[in-house]
Amino acid sequence: MELKKDNQNNGQTNYSQPQNPYGQPQNPYGQPQNPFGQPQNPYGQQPNYGQPQNSFDAFDSLQNQAVFNQGMSQTMLNGYYQNNDQPGDGIGGAVAQVSASLVNSVLTTAFLYMFIALLVTGITALIVAANPAFYMAILGAGKFGLIMIFIVEIALVFACTAAIKKDNFVVAVVLFTAFTIVNGITFSVIFLAFTLSSIVQVFFMTSLIFGVMAIYGAVTKKDLTSWGPILLGALIAIIVGSIINIFIGSSAVDFIVTIVGIIVFTLFTAYDVNKISKMSRMNTGLSVPVLGLYGAMELYLDFINLFLKLLRLFGKRK
Repeated sequence: MELKKDNQNNGQTNYSQPQNPYGQPQNPYGQPQNPFGQPQNPYGQQPNYGQPQNSFDAFDSLQNQAVFNQGMSQTMLNGYYQNNDQPGDGIGGAVAQVSASLVNSVLTTAFLYMFIALLVTGITALIVAANPAFYMAILGAGKFGLIMIFIVEIALVFACTAAIKKDNFVVAVVLFTAFTIVNGITFSVIFLAFTLSSIVQVFFMTSLIFGVMAIYGAVTKKDLTSWGPILLGALIAIIVGSIINIFIGSSAVDFIVTIVGIIVFTLFTAYDVNKISKMSRMNTGLSVPVLGLYGAMELYLDFINLFLKLLRLFGKRK
C-alpha cells in the first residue's frame, strides 16, 4: 500500500491511513480503530472490571461449564450405577430377563428426549443471538454473570439427577427442560464467535461421529463398563487442565485439552449408550420414561461437549 504525505497539518509530515465507511481510521488488517489510533473492540466493548473482552471469552467459559456439567452428571449417577448391586434398589442391581423390545424402548426414548433437548437448546440460542439486547446483556454481565449461570446449571443438574433417582418423571423432565433452556442462552455466544457455515459444518461432523459411536455402543456384545473409571479420570483431567489454562493462557495446553476432549467425549458416547442398554436389563425400579430421560441427559451432554470441542478446533472465527 502506498503511503501519501499530507503537508497540510501545520507544515508537519503525516501519513494518512485508510478509513472505513464510517470515516474511522482502519489498520492494514481491517480492524477498526478509535479516533486515538487504538484498536477498537469489534463488539464495542472494552475490557473493564473483569468483563469478557469479546464472545471468545464467553465461549471458553461455555466449554468449561459444559465439561463440568458432564463430570457432575457422570459422578452422581454413574458411580451409583456401578456400586449398587442390590436388585431393585435404585439405579443398578441384578440383571433381569427382559425382552429386546424393552431395551429398544428405553434407547428410543433416550434418543427422542435427547433430540428434543438439542432442539430446545438450539432454538433458545438462535432467539437470544437474534436479539442484540439479549446477547449484549450476556457479554456485559462479565465474569460474575457467567459464574451465576454456571451455578444455576449446576443446581439444575444436581436436582434433575436427584429426581431421576427417585423415579419422579414430572419433576425430572421440568428440571431437564429448564437446564436445556439455560444452556441455550449461553450457547448463543457461538453465533457471535463463529461463522454460521462453520457452525453447521461442525454440527454435521458431530452428528456423524456421535451416530457411529452410538450405534457401536448399542450393537456391541462387549460390556464397556470397564471404560467408566478411565473416561471419568480423563474427564477430571480435562477439567483440571481447563482450570489451569484459565490462569496461564497457553495455546499448547488449550490444543491438548481440545484433542483429548474430542477423544474422551467420542468414547463417552459409546460407553453411555452401552450403559443405558445394560441398565434397561436391570431391576432398577425405574420406569422406562425415567430411564429414557436419564439416558437423554447423558447423551445430550456427550453431544454438546463433543460439538464444542470440534467447534474449537475446526470452527471459523468471525
